[in-house]
Amino acid sequence: MHIPAPGLRLPAPMSSVPYIPSAPLSPTTNAAGAVSLPSNFLLGAASAAAQVEGAAHLDGRTDSIWDAFCRRPGAIKDTTSPETACDHYHRYADDVALMKAMNLDSYRFSTSWTRVMPDARTVNPAGLDFYSRLVDSLLEAGILPWLTLYHWDLPQVLEEAGGWPVRDTAYRFVEYAMAVHEALSDRVRCWTTINEPWCSAYLSYIAGEHAPGRHNRAAGIAAGHHLLLAHGLAAEAIKAADPEANVGLALNLWPFDAADLENPGDVAAAVKQDGTWNRAFMDPVLRGAYPEDVAGWYGEDLARVVLPGDLEIISTPIDSLGVNFYNGSVMKATAVVSTVAPFGVPAKYSKRSEETLWGEDDGAGSTTLASEADSDSSPTPSVEPDSEAVRVETTGITTPAPSTDYTLADDGLPDGLRNGTHWVQGPNPAPEGVDYGDSGLPVTDMGWAIQPEGLTRLLRRLQEDYTGPRGIALWITENGAAYTDEVGPNNYVNDQNRLDYIDKHLRAVQDALDSGVDIRGYQVWCLMDNFEWALGYTTRFGVVHCDFETQQRTPKASGMWYAEVARTKTIPPRSA
Repeated sequence: MHIPAPGLRLPAPMSSVPYIPSAPLSPTTNAAGAVSLPSNFLLGAASAAAQVEGAAHLDGRTDSIWDAFCRRPGAIKDTTSPETACDHYHRYADDVALMKAMNLDSYRFSTSWTRVMPDARTVNPAGLDFYSRLVDSLLEAGILPWLTLYHWDLPQVLEEAGGWPVRDTAYRFVEYAMAVHEALSDRVRCWTTINEPWCSAYLSYIAGEHAPGRHNRAAGIAAGHHLLLAHGLAAEAIKAADPEANVGLALNLWPFDAADLENPGDVAAAVKQDGTWNRAFMDPVLRGAYPEDVAGWYGEDLARVVLPGDLEIISTPIDSLGVNFYNGSVMKATAVVSTVAPFGVPAKYSKRSEETLWGEDDGAGSTTLASEADSDSSPTPSVEPDSEAVRVETTGITTPAPSTDYTLADDGLPDGLRNGTHWVQGPNPAPEGVDYGDSGLPVTDMGWAIQPEGLTRLLRRLQEDYTGPRGIALWITENGAAYTDEVGPNNYVNDQNRLDYIDKHLRAVQDALDSGVDIRGYQVWCLMDNFEWALGYTTRFGVVHCDFETQQRTPKASGMWYAEVARTKTIPPRSA
């Protein structure tokens, strides 16, 4: 079994880097023929505790924000919950045997915070024992366990205390992380701290599409910073206790192209969307600074939560950066707030209202939090050394006035995905002047444009500006596609569309390798169909079909193809 070694752990430059939109790449020789991946390139699959485990209230586990959110009328498209999901909690041994049969090198899974610490304070031995058994089974099968500490399932008790918008949550996360590390570090060598903080912050606290379902710009921006702080604190603690551990985080990143590279407005729209989606998270972690344009758009909603020393913690050296990649987007300038569907919502499911995106009060129950620094004077935000980032004036773009409240209670606002009428607001903290264009590319059932060459460009950009200079290895920690599966005899799914998607993205990874990018593995999203968050069980990403009534697992055509690629480390020629 190949175990990834720690990286160089070089310090961050403490400065941001601008984004310059580029044109799509032309196909290479990897586009059609057989492609040989490096012999030590790891091919695996990923999952998340809340989506597969089930046993939601067994052996001491208590509510996460998703358990509570699912009880909210209209929150989940098909009114389901993860109470049983794939029943991985009871069927993990069979699932590991299936992974072994599929020749997988690695399995990326997450631990459930409320299974490990039901009250968010006290360690639950029964919960840790489940993960110990899972890890042992993986190692016995010759599969590398890759553990993610947080994949969106905050304990509900912490959400009721303020959730991620409250700074203390980051410190509570470290307590949980170290409890897991103490129990499993003798066998687990690869650790992802936080998965997709963009989703846990903006999609959850601004758009309200994901748990806990709040609609508050200031809360979302604060949550984003505290998620990054939690990552940095946990990475520091793990490495202090275990210097040889491989530690990182996973970011969901997109290439944002300008509809017209000759149109300054379209270029500015692409730069802005990249800032609020990618650079707001990449730059603090990998370069030690918030970009000046992002800090300007976020204003005091960011400045008030960034304390001295935060960015040094957030940019603590890591060994691996996980890239979760699904699609690309084309951006165009607009004089009004975007009217397109937010992230994760096919256009057929939603439309925006004409209401303002955020106001002074989100609705029922707003609470003003105490100052993050309990002192007489406000701290100086460490956005960038010697910069005036938080006071940057952005020509032609109006930044909303900072909010003063974080909503701590259910705001009662409608959700357009679930009730089919309208969205109150999308997830972007600064949507002014930005809209989505039509790329003309095919899309998945999520409405996401399929753009494999965008992955190559993204990886090259990361290597050049972010990970390469610091000796950080890149990994694809999620990549996959949702399609409507037609289930045939014996539960077999001939999902040639999903197979084609994975094939093209693996070829895009090889293009990146050929250009010198240090990328060391790929984990398909996801191993099997599961509870797909706000979409419930209506949407399937798995390379293995799961019959949720019988819990029978059946590899799809894509899963069988992927198993052969994992065995041979060769992508077979594409048929005409």
